[in-house]
Amino acid sequence: MVRIFERYLADIGREALLDAEAEVELARRSRAGDQAARVRLVNANLRFVVSVARGYRGRGVPLADLVNEGNLGLVRAADRFDPERGVRFISYAHYWVRRAMTQAIADHGDQRLPGGPAAHRFSLDELAPGGTCTFEELLPDEQAPEPGAGVIRERMQDAIEASLADLPPLESEVVRRYFGLGYERPQTPAEISAALDVSCERTRQLKARGLSRLRAGAERSGLVRFVNDGAPGAGSASRGALSPSRPVRDAAPSLAIDFTRGAE
Repeated sequence: MVRIFERYLADIGREALLDAEAEVELARRSRAGDQAARVRLVNANLRFVVSVARGYRGRGVPLADLVNEGNLGLVRAADRFDPERGVRFISYAHYWVRRAMTQAIADHGDQRLPGGPAAHRFSLDELAPGGTCTFEELLPDEQAPEPGAGVIRERMQDAIEASLADLPPLESEVVRRYFGLGYERPQTPAEISAALDVSCERTRQLKARGLSRLRAGAERSGLVRFVNDGAPGAGSASRGALSPSRPVRDAAPSLAIDFTRGAE
């Protein structure tokens, strides 16, 4: 099985990467129903899935299985990606890939997932477009959701993801790491700097610009209204900042982000 997976890695390594123009063209064709374009868009980004999966080794799910789950997340991202928003596909797909992997870890840690390792390039034949995805926890665990909370959770999720997807890819990644969105915990500027191989000053600038853009776009996306109003039953906790000092779970981070926080 190791050899099969190694062949898979070699195979996807030969897939040509896409520049921004080609990516937009493929995404447009995919949205119009062109399955060949959909396959090309996904296959060009399979290496990203492997790189993310390697960060989750040692969590009880084999690397090949994490890649399989991440590939499913990548396809879901391709089905929802809107190239007209000016965001690179991989930045948008980041959430879907990580969510698929962390869900697999939560559900199947220390168990082998059915289906075996990813032995070939991802096939789209058995996948139907569509599907839904919601965060399990947008309210604190100790709060029992009241009627209507599920709808608000979904709308808040959409608003937050829309805001993050509007950011340039590097700014989006810095903000995600800063708040721990899709990661084990919030990361310090020094950790972000090391992970992204940029200077601490550059990290600070990216974070400041990203938070500024989020504040500017929060009203347009409806996020400010949700954070200020609070979800039913959430009380003051839903209005509080998602502080980097507060641990955030992999699969279901609390996303009541306080965009009014200054950029240190």
